[in-house]
Amino acid sequence: MVEEGPPVKLRKKKNLFVVISILVMTLLFGVVSLMSFRYFSLDTVRTQSRMAAEMVRVALTEEMEKGLISERADLIARMNRVPGLKDVHVVRGQPVINQFGPGHESEKPRSPQEREVLRTGRVVEDMSEFKNDIYRVTIPFIASRFNDINCMNCHEVPEGTVNGAVTLTFSLERQEHAALLAVLPILGLLVLFGLLVAFYLKKMLDPVIETAEEVKVAMHMAKSGDFSRRVAVRTDDEVGEIAANTNSFIEALEKSIGAIGKKIASIGNHNRGTGGNGQDLLTQTMHVVDDMVNAARFKQEIEEDFDLNEVYQRMRRILRDQFGLQRFCLYELEPESGRLHRVYAEGMEEACDGWCDPVILVDSDQCRAKRTAHSLCSCDAPNICAAFRPEREGDQHLCIPLMLSDRVGNVLQVILRGEQQEQVPVLRDAIEAHMAVASPVIESKRLMQSLKESTLRDPMTGLYNRRFLEEFSGNITAGVIRRGSSLGILMLDVDFFKKVNDELGHDVGDQVLKSLSDVITREVRESDVVVRYGGEEFLALLPDTHESAMMQTAERIRARMEGTTVQTSSGPIKKTISIGASLFRDDADGFWQCVKFADIALYTAKEQGRNRVVRFTPEMWKDEENY
Repeated sequence: MVEEGPPVKLRKKKNLFVVISILVMTLLFGVVSLMSFRYFSLDTVRTQSRMAAEMVRVALTEEMEKGLISERADLIARMNRVPGLKDVHVVRGQPVINQFGPGHESEKPRSPQEREVLRTGRVVEDMSEFKNDIYRVTIPFIASRFNDINCMNCHEVPEGTVNGAVTLTFSLERQEHAALLAVLPILGLLVLFGLLVAFYLKKMLDPVIETAEEVKVAMHMAKSGDFSRRVAVRTDDEVGEIAANTNSFIEALEKSIGAIGKKIASIGNHNRGTGGNGQDLLTQTMHVVDDMVNAARFKQEIEEDFDLNEVYQRMRRILRDQFGLQRFCLYELEPESGRLHRVYAEGMEEACDGWCDPVILVDSDQCRAKRTAHSLCSCDAPNICAAFRPEREGDQHLCIPLMLSDRVGNVLQVILRGEQQEQVPVLRDAIEAHMAVASPVIESKRLMQSLKESTLRDPMTGLYNRRFLEEFSGNITAGVIRRGSSLGILMLDVDFFKKVNDELGHDVGDQVLKSLSDVITREVRESDVVVRYGGEEFLALLPDTHESAMMQTAERIRARMEGTTVQTSSGPIKKTISIGASLFRDDADGFWQCVKFADIALYTAKEQGRNRVVRFTPEMWKDEENY
């Protein structure tokens, strides 16, 4: 179950948004306000400087007209006491020096700024100390005859001449303090407004955040298979509708997916996901359904396969390509003998004889999966099967029996290495699902194969019958033609067999035929085909055999039968056989024509005295018509 912690993410986002918004608004408003006040203070100081300069000029002019110019020091001292005005410095221009003399030492230019104003006659501001709340401006005194003050009354200079300048130095501290006192209350109101907005947002967003968190918890619980959680409906707006719709959705899941999940979980041993109470039931259900769909497709494919061998090969491709298995082995249990034999082994190294003790091929009960009819894995229980022989250290194995009706028909062994050992639950479920659907198909294919075998074999001797020859002779001869070789054909018949049946009975005759079939089977190769052609006649097909080898084999069979004593219910007897031989592609291009030639050679052997081998020659064929 998901832990019900506080809705950290969404709540953090909300709080962060409110704090950043208040800070940004406060900062922007404060900066803009301070810059505005600073601009206003500078503009005010500029106006004051021009007023002060004009006052100095007027006062100096009046004192000069009244002959009180010597009192100018007192004037400047009084002006220095004006709040905000830190310093007043009057500078004589060259025309005044020429007319009245250099004056006091303090009236000489003290800075390049003052000399530039005397030279150009333009106002110059010094902003170098503005950051220290100091503003300095130098204003020129230009001779003029307008207004009530006529500079020409005292100065013998043309109009527009720069007679001097005054430098005023102002302190902006009082303006800065005033600006701060004006801005701080506004900032306080702004912060208060931000807090009110934050409170409103909290009241508005808390239901959204809490509902979102409850929806998250409910969805996680539903994902793990628990549909009991409901979301509280806190408001009657869209948020309340979301909560109500979520509850309806979870109720629908509880009625549908929950029930399906429980039923699927009860099918087999499905261990998808993390397992336990925290298991992702929806994901598990999806994987199990996928396994079932894939298994159903697999069943449809193998149902349309031609025979059991094609089914086994399709299983091999599925295990290798779909499941990504690199090492596995399929065993088949022979119904008659009860022994296991290996159908195929994928990924087995050449030096390896098998991943199990060979004793299981002799005694199938030594295979634990076959004996118990239960799947097993050494990842869950090390050394669970004593017959397991790991190819490398650390190898583990998964063995799954394939049940046919109420017995084990096959055993699939999968060798697990590295990361595959961690995927055992997933592999086990998927493979068992495929094995379950394959079981009835394999059983049906086996039954069909058994029925077909029974129709193609002689029940008394166990040899192939004539129907087999009629169905598969084309395959045999096609292989011979493809390889460019020859096919030896031997037709065999028991000499005086009718006499045995007449005098000793059919039971004794059957024992003679069985004895002959055993002799022929022992004397031919595994690749040769022996057929009970009919009655006491047998046919042996020897692929890829030349004439001398064919005749040697025929003579060996004849001699072995001549030296064989058949133990019967009427006592021991001995019988001989006659054999006719022909060679397909040497004697004729038609298989059945060569069979006819072997039959003609057989009757020639009987005519020549029996108990002999006769090779067909063209002279024996007396019929002028084509076969």
